[in-house]
Amino acid sequence: MVVKLEIPGGRDPDPATPYENEKLKIPTVTPSGVITSPEGVSVTLDAYENMTAGDSIFIYWHGIRVEHPPLTGEQLGKPVVVSIEKQIVIEAGDSENIVVRYEIRDVVNNWSRFSLPAYVAVEAGNSSLPAPIAPQAPNMELDLDNLAGADVQALVLSNPDICTGDIINFVMERNTAEGIQLESFAASKVVQIPGSFVEFLIPNEQFHPIAQGRARLKYTVIKSSGDTLRSKSLTLAVLGQPQQLSLPHVQGAINGILNPEMHNVITQVPPYYFMADGNDVSLVWIGKSATGETVMHQEIKNLNADDIGKVIEFLIPDEKLSALAGGSLDVYYTVTTYARAFFKSPVLRLLVDVDSSIALASPVVDQLSADGILDPADIKLEAIVRVLPYRTMAEGDKVTIYWEGGNAEGSYGTYTVINTGTVNRETVFRIPKSYVDANLNGLVQVWYAVQQGDRITESDKLTIAIRETAAMPLPTPTIKEATGSTLDPINASAGATVVIEATANLKTGDQVIVQWQGPKGSDTKEKTLTSAEAGQALEVLFAAVLVTANAGQTVSVSYVVNRTNGLVQVSDTLALQVVSGLAELPAPRMDTVGADGVVTPSLIPGYGATVRVSYPGVGAQDSVVVNWRGASSHDTAAQVAGGGELQFNVPKALISATAGRSATVTYTVTRAGEPTVSTALQLSVRQELVLDTSPVTLAGKIYLLPGSPDLLPNFPADTTVQRQASGGHAPYRYASSNPLVVSVDGNGLASVRGKGTATITATDALGATKSYPVTVTGVIHCIGVGSGSFSQISKASANNGARIPTIHELVEIYALYGNRWPMGNGNYWSSTVSSAGIGGWNWYYVKNMVSGGNFKLKSHNSSLGVCIK
Repeated sequence: MVVKLEIPGGRDPDPATPYENEKLKIPTVTPSGVITSPEGVSVTLDAYENMTAGDSIFIYWHGIRVEHPPLTGEQLGKPVVVSIEKQIVIEAGDSENIVVRYEIRDVVNNWSRFSLPAYVAVEAGNSSLPAPIAPQAPNMELDLDNLAGADVQALVLSNPDICTGDIINFVMERNTAEGIQLESFAASKVVQIPGSFVEFLIPNEQFHPIAQGRARLKYTVIKSSGDTLRSKSLTLAVLGQPQQLSLPHVQGAINGILNPEMHNVITQVPPYYFMADGNDVSLVWIGKSATGETVMHQEIKNLNADDIGKVIEFLIPDEKLSALAGGSLDVYYTVTTYARAFFKSPVLRLLVDVDSSIALASPVVDQLSADGILDPADIKLEAIVRVLPYRTMAEGDKVTIYWEGGNAEGSYGTYTVINTGTVNRETVFRIPKSYVDANLNGLVQVWYAVQQGDRITESDKLTIAIRETAAMPLPTPTIKEATGSTLDPINASAGATVVIEATANLKTGDQVIVQWQGPKGSDTKEKTLTSAEAGQALEVLFAAVLVTANAGQTVSVSYVVNRTNGLVQVSDTLALQVVSGLAELPAPRMDTVGADGVVTPSLIPGYGATVRVSYPGVGAQDSVVVNWRGASSHDTAAQVAGGGELQFNVPKALISATAGRSATVTYTVTRAGEPTVSTALQLSVRQELVLDTSPVTLAGKIYLLPGSPDLLPNFPADTTVQRQASGGHAPYRYASSNPLVVSVDGNGLASVRGKGTATITATDALGATKSYPVTVTGVIHCIGVGSGSFSQISKASANNGARIPTIHELVEIYALYGNRWPMGNGNYWSSTVSSAGIGGWNWYYVKNMVSGGNFKLKSHNSSLGVCIK
């Protein structure tokens, strides 16, 4: 057997051009220039890397293959000259771009790929017509991706030698990326319109098989005389993704798995795009058995003409499949053309199932009884599950154990990988005891799975019952509210809770019957445990009335457990002593009263205060009375206790009468003629907030300056009032509802600011309030109106809804403010005429509001102005 790894021409340096090897030099065509004769044409290629005796060289002259005999040792390292026969030059025809390239295959069919092409102009035949054109192939490159599935247009241009009625026979020759020549495309048309081009549409699918290959377009014209004219040819490089061989198909494979017990299995090779008479199709079937042995089958079929376009089928011997049980399989095929081109399909990878007639045995569980019962009492730390050696056991197997209980908490799984030390030995798995206990009184299925590669095989399942075969004694019940075996009813106001400790080991589905048996009242409670309650302490509540009814008596408390496995257990009996009489009663509660015991009368509704009473050990026949002790005493009407909270009312008048003093509230419970007084609720009753709320009218006359609100005169009589709060909870705050009418300070002093009404409110620290209304009638506002003549100041005053004051009013204003006057130092118009003037120009008194001087001024002169309203 010859083994050769070197590729003739060397390895392709550019992976982007998978069908060209840039290391192969461009061939040289002789003669150079335009070839005008078909004789004496040759192609020379230089010596190439890895040149070896036996190499076969193939020249492609415009797609026509020319074979050179295998190289001899004497030819190594030298240029190789290949003659091109005259008939080949003529057959290829004339063209401005005859494509010339070569390939090399060595003795083991290693392929060099194609050289870069040489382009030659040939005018040696009788090609009198120009080549067709392809508008969609600029630079003679046809990009299939850009076509997006469209057909390709080829045009035969008008020519004086082409006439109406002539027949044009169009031909496209095709070569694949590997140089294999495929069936040509041909079409014919009769020329209908003289002087116009003729269009041929080439179906897009004609180009798919020759992606990365070449197409040559040419035509002949049959004249009416019978003469034939030939065109030159157009060579196109076809760009796109080359087609690949399809996967082989193995009949009977389901989801990538074969049954080793099948017979007469057929493997199919689908048709491929360059299928041709003489191709050798070789099927390769190679697998690994479960024990690692190689199993191989190979068969070659040489195709004939009838095979083209059909599925090629191969029958697989039965022993080549059955030997692979539990193993894996690779299937592929190769195609060798008559030109020694070699192609390999993708590999179909399959798994071969194990022989179903030999099942994996179920696992073995230690401590399992003959009737399939596992008692948790026998499992101290963990349950042991054993997987015995199986027939196909091999290194690398992944063995997974499954312990499937009734729920997720009771299910467990883990795995181990078989190694050289554990192969053909039993595999031991340890199941934590908690997964055994979680399935008490239930069923567990135990099995394992073996993964060999991508194939998984499961064993038979073993079903076991988890059950106690001997029960532990039940714990004696206890009472949650009791001290030992003594229960005071005061501690069981909400009832008595029977507690069954977790050591009773109650399970899901167990039925528990709890019994309370007393001389003056008995009851029974039944409970079926849920999964959430299993294994926990169980609490069962009995009504408080059963406790109070049996006060001073002995009650027997016990329970019965009916197990789901049929076992019945009875607990020991608790002799419970129920204490008689009432213990210390807690103090009552009063609404609106906090922990400080302070009562604010203003927070008490008009109907009175609500007092609430509740105490432990309430008896159904208890009589309860609330007692108020303050400025006076008061006892409410009696109420009969019913087990819930009692509510009583204390009149508000009693509380208000105790303002500023302390008080107590208690309640008296009478049971069986014996009264018991509760702890006292100690109260402190606050004094009510006090304020004179009678209306006030402030009518005193006063001039105020709204433009200077903080500049105030001495307030005359009847312009202020002071009322101060008392009682309540100091400190106090005072506020005016309208500070533009009345302003009030922190001492309750209210002073006028404008005509109108306002409300003065006093608020204490607890938010209690008292108010009184104030009406103001005597305020006169002084408003500055700038400067100007008398008539201008009069108009400005009228615009403010006011008037110019008299000289006497200016004197009154000056008396209040003196030199504190804020509107400017100057004379101010009065409305008082001092003397009549000629032509209506009167003299008026004016007054300096800062110095106090009085003067006269004619009305057309300018002076300051102030108006009043």
